[in-house]
Amino acid sequence: MSDILDPSTVSPEFVKEGADWLAVFNPNVPRVMDVKLLSKFVHDKVVCSAKLSPDGRTLAVGLDGGVRLYDVATEQRVALVSENAAGETGRNYVRSVAWSPDGRLLASGSEDKLVRVWSFANRELVHTFSGHQREVYALDFTLDSNTLISASGDRTLRLWDVSPSAPSEQTGKRVLAVEDDRNNPNTAITTVAASPDGKHVASGALDGTVRVWDISADEGKGKAVVRWQAHEQGVYSLRFVLQGKGLVTGSLDQTLKRWELGFMSGAENSCVKTLVGHKDCVLGVATLQEGQVLRAASASRDGTIRLWDLKTGQTLFLVQGHRSTVTSVDLNSDSSLLVSGSGDGEARIWKYSIF
Repeated sequence: MSDILDPSTVSPEFVKEGADWLAVFNPNVPRVMDVKLLSKFVHDKVVCSAKLSPDGRTLAVGLDGGVRLYDVATEQRVALVSENAAGETGRNYVRSVAWSPDGRLLASGSEDKLVRVWSFANRELVHTFSGHQREVYALDFTLDSNTLISASGDRTLRLWDVSPSAPSEQTGKRVLAVEDDRNNPNTAITTVAASPDGKHVASGALDGTVRVWDISADEGKGKAVVRWQAHEQGVYSLRFVLQGKGLVTGSLDQTLKRWELGFMSGAENSCVKTLVGHKDCVLGVATLQEGQVLRAASASRDGTIRLWDLKTGQTLFLVQGHRSTVTSVDLNSDSSLLVSGSGDGEARIWKYSIF
């Protein structure tokens, strides 16, 4: 099937070219759209994760050895929070960064199996969390900013108390473990998302399964309340949408899917849209809901970023600007900025408009 957004075949009026990038707009979408490159942050190491602060003023970039913080307005680096202890050498990639919704905290998860949490106001390390037995792949905060959830290759999720009165070092106030298929290495958990009401956590694994866990239950070990085969290959990113009633997943099978979650009412979880267009693995997903607008951005190993209309399943536009895999994607809350991180060592901020 031909790709309607193939820049070599689409009409030139739907293509915009920059110095080292191009955008292709879907000719079947009757909207006026524009994209431009706003900022470029260059590093000599792979960018594993790039996330905007809740107020959109600061960009956090996870790299080997630490997290770099940039002022979005001035494009200047304002801080480097280090992962390695003084004198420590060796590779230690930050696989994930996450901001607390209140902007108070910045968290990182790394290959050294540790979760670190900094106070953003004074750039001080306030928590170092140990307990995972493998790399930490993903992080997310609950909406109240008091709990941090980490996902690891050790097949567990850990919940950490990051409230202002929490102890600085912990092993996790709760551990959610994949008990079934425990001998299957493909049950490594690669992504995690907290529901808006703080009662559930969704996780995706290398075997293509998605689990939803109830974290409102008693303390201690928890079990998934529902598990299903969401994709043919690994799920690398997921986000809740529609006030927790829906889920968007991105997979190594090159697709995104939008799910209606029916488990809370005893119904099946159903796939309502399959988003097809990427030519390689989908590694990152970000979502945005503003009024009636419901969108997702995706990062892929094919070197592109796509912005999708989650209601129609259509790609609105794609951007090609990185020289390698796009590892990370983020959207700001006012529908104007798109962030991408890549294996080429760059983090980029794109400004877009849709009328």
